[in-house]
Amino acid sequence: KAIQAHTRWKIRLRALLNGKESIDVKELSSDNSCELGKWIYGEGAVHASHPDYQGLKEAHAHFHRIAGSIAQRGLSGDRYGASVQLDGKDYQSASTAVATKINALRDVIEK
Repeated sequence: KAIQAHTRWKIRLRALLNGKESIDVKELSSDNSCELGKWIYGEGAVHASHPDYQGLKEAHAHFHRIAGSIAQRGLSGDRYGASVQLDGKDYQSASTAVATKINALRDVIEK
């Protein structure tokens, strides 16, 4: 569910760049506002001593910084640059890292 939610950010950011969606950049840039972030800083914190938890926390925060940067860039008038950034390696790597870290932690928790 969290992986799907993070995958949808690309769709929402594309809609923002096309003028079809409004996104609060401050909220998007925050890693504790989405459902996964609330879990990480809430009930998921019981796993804080595990390296996979720390990896997820870091990857998730990095993803939100990049997504927030894209949104800010687009809202500042550089829609082309934001679009290039959205389609670029950094965004894709950050998104993939979150999914990978979710799966790694889930595998540990479910054992």
